[in-house]
This record gives sequence, C-alpha cells and structure tokens, in this order.
Amino acid sequence: MKRILSLTLTLLLLPLIAQEEDTRVLYEKAMSRLETERDLALLRLGTQYRGALERGMQRAVQAGNLDLLTAFDAENKRFQDNPGIPEPLSEPEPLVLIQQTYLQQEIQIRRTYFTGTLNAAAEWDRQLQLQEKELVQGGEVEKAMALREERKSFSGSEALEEARSYLSSHELPQQGQSIRVPVRLQEPTFLSEMPLVGKKKGHGDIGLNGKRGWGRARRDVTRSQGKKVEHGVSIHPPKEGNAYADFELGGKYSQLSGKVALNANANKMIGETVFFRIYSDGKKIWESEAFQKGSEPQEFKVQLPGTQVLRLETYCPGVHHAAHALFIDPVLR
Repeated sequence: MKRILSLTLTLLLLPLIAQEEDTRVLYEKAMSRLETERDLALLRLGTQYRGALERGMQRAVQAGNLDLLTAFDAENKRFQDNPGIPEPLSEPEPLVLIQQTYLQQEIQIRRTYFTGTLNAAAEWDRQLQLQEKELVQGGEVEKAMALREERKSFSGSEALEEARSYLSSHELPQQGQSIRVPVRLQEPTFLSEMPLVGKKKGHGDIGLNGKRGWGRARRDVTRSQGKKVEHGVSIHPPKEGNAYADFELGGKYSQLSGKVALNANANKMIGETVFFRIYSDGKKIWESEAFQKGSEPQEFKVQLPGTQVLRLETYCPGVHHAAHALFIDPVLR
C-alpha cells in the first residue's frame, strides 16, 4: 500500500525525468505498477480470508457446531474455485461478518488503485498540455489540434470512467480492520456449567443445569412462562433467611447476563416476598426488585472484571412457602 501511495509523488516529478522518456511510456509504467500492487494486495487479502475460514472451522469443531462447520467448509471450497465474495452474503451470521470485513478491505484496495489511476491520468494530461502549448508556440497548429483530440479521447476513456464511477459509489471503509473470526462463533458459557465451590442450602438443595433442587421431583426441569429452563440455577431460600451457590470463575469472564423469576408453579402458591442477589468476590453488585405472586421475570446484566468467585443468592424475609426462586440461563462472557 505504501508503495502505491508513493507512486503519486513519483508522478509529480515527471517533468524532472530525462526528456527522452516518452510521456505515454511513463504513464504505462505507472499503470503497470498500480496494477501489480493491486493484484498483490488482493492476493494477500484472499490468503487472510482463507485463514479466517480455517480458524472458523476449528472453532466450530471445538464448539461442536455442525451447522457452522458445514457453512465455513462450503465457503472455503467455493472461494478456492472462485475468489471473491458473491451477493447476497452467505449465512450464518459469523460467516457474514467475515465476508463483510473482506469486502471492506477489498474496497480500500480498489479505491487506492483507482485513485492512483486518476492521478496518473491527470499528470499525463498535464504533460500533454505542455506539449500542446509548445506546438502552438512553434507554429505547428495541426499537430496541436491532433494532440487536443487525443486528450479529449483519453479523458473520456472507459478506464477513467470506471475509476470515477467506482470511487463515487464505494465509500472508504474504516481503517485498520482485519479479518477475524467473530466471538459470536463460540457457544455461550452458562454459569451452571462452572465449578460449584460453595453453597448454603435453603429448602432442598441447589438445582443446576435447569434441574429443581427442591420438592419431590428434584430432577424435573424448571420452567418459566411455559418454557423449559435448561441451564438455570434454582435456589429455594429458607424461612427468614438466605441460600446461595458459589461458582469459580478464575477471573476469566467480564460479564454475566440473564433473568430471574419464580418457577412456573410458584405463582399460585407463594405467600411471601423473595429477593435475588449477585455477589462478586463477596461484594454485592446486583439485587432484584421484590418478587411476589404474579411478578414478571426481571433481566440483569452485571460486569465481572477479575471476578474469582461469583455468588448467586436468594433471600426470603418471611414465610418461604413456594419460594421457587430461579436464575434463568445466566450466561458468562
């Protein structure tokens, strides 16, 4: 890219180059260099794109995601046979994001090429103007007229029209972008899958991965608003007290998000208030509103920079009957 940009400076020095060098020859040399730099840049971009596709396949295998693996593999084979990105972009979203990055960098490469093309043409035309002036001054009017026609013809050539059209229809993308495999490719990490390093039981036990920890059927899947909660954490508080579950994070995550609610069968029976709380290394960082009969699920999103141990807690200030407290599929990022 730097060599392409430096070409403009070279072109501006054309009047100082030895006079025996024909102006047309200089222009053709300039265009040859521009085309070579463009082709090499596109080749490097294609290599980066294939590398991103291969990393995407590796991550898909690690995540056990067959759909993503199939999509990345198919695109990798297509690109080898037919480089370039066709419209519309291919689903799924992780692949679309990589293709968008490729297109942005391709635009930058082609804009550099077409800008160089117009600069080279402008310098050539300036040189022809000087020659035209000298011919008129020397009394060679017919030659000057012929040169004028050549300038007109060249200024409207297909190559220059293509350059002007491309630059006017393709905006310059953001600088410094590189082709990366999006984080969205990775499967979500649910808190219920992290090591449980401490707990305080309330009524029953702590229920993990959507299982109930209380009642006669403790292995039943918890539910909220008629849907199964397969990665939830259920913590039934005791009477006038709290219960909690501690998870080891090791400082590897920066955010936790999810919802809190009462299990689907609780609304008809609960007779007391329940609170949900989240602690980061012993410090409370979030508390819900009071949950009672008929309360709707409440969303939460908390930041966890450097958190080693995360605690989910429920608290009941009075009677704990049917206080079926549930953290709905909390996700770590």
